[in-house]
Amino acid sequence: MRMIKKKILASACMLSMIVHFSSCDWLFSENPGTKGFLNATLADNAILPSTPEEIQVRYYDNYSNEEYTEKLGEPDYFPAEGSFLSRIRTGEYRFLAYSTFNNKVRNSSDITQIEIYADTVNSEKYGVPVYANKLRPVHMASESGFIFPEDTTYRTFNLVPMVQKIVINITLRGMSAEHEIETLEAMLSGVITGRRIYTNQPVPEYAGLIFPIFTETDTQYKYTSEAYVFGVSNAVQNLLRIECVGDTFTQHSQVDLSTVLKDFNADGIVIDVVVEIGENMQMGNIYIDGWKDMEQDDINFNN
Repeated sequence: MRMIKKKILASACMLSMIVHFSSCDWLFSENPGTKGFLNATLADNAILPSTPEEIQVRYYDNYSNEEYTEKLGEPDYFPAEGSFLSRIRTGEYRFLAYSTFNNKVRNSSDITQIEIYADTVNSEKYGVPVYANKLRPVHMASESGFIFPEDTTYRTFNLVPMVQKIVINITLRGMSAEHEIETLEAMLSGVITGRRIYTNQPVPEYAGLIFPIFTETDTQYKYTSEAYVFGVSNAVQNLLRIECVGDTFTQHSQVDLSTVLKDFNADGIVIDVVVEIGENMQMGNIYIDGWKDMEQDDINFNN
């Protein structure tokens, strides 16, 4: 009789465990018809693009890293008013939000591989691939959590920048009053062309970056230009090649910024370069006059 009771008790325990795990089927997405809601907002103090509609949202299985999508790989988007609501299959997820501006996204099916990257074109002038478009601030944030059946999960995305800022100041010394500068251009080599979005880490691919045309500051013969980058690679020399076009001349020079940009991980940097002008407007001696890291509070990462 005691043996029969033990067998009945064991059977009851086993049945209880089966019922318990069956009730958790939604966790493992075995019932694709069961759905819940994600309600997301943007942190009040977050860095933001020009409009929330630029922000894309994707959903990834917390265990397999694979994307959940019913849109053939297309993301969802934040609405203009900034409060996001989506209905997705129940399960445990990592939620990824990011903006791209004029960049592209690849490898979106795996959260560990999804990348943002800039298009490049071959430059006949410099003989290397260069950024095809001016890079603007882009942002990312991630959250995680469960989606329960017919329930709403609330999350707040705190966006952070995926770019760094480089400011180049060029001072021309020894300029003759008889000549005028028409344009001053510079190209920096070894600029990273993309980032892994989830980890916000640079990819090992680089190209040249042509800075926007330098403008003269309030100080005569001191010019400045700035650009956003996904990072800087130290796998090659970080040469700054300068072209100075005047009323009757065109001169070229270059300076190696590798030491300054080694392990560049600050939010931004300001680099001062001096070019000494010699006879016939020759750009003779060129050197780095100093540099200073920039903190996030010093930079407007909002689009």
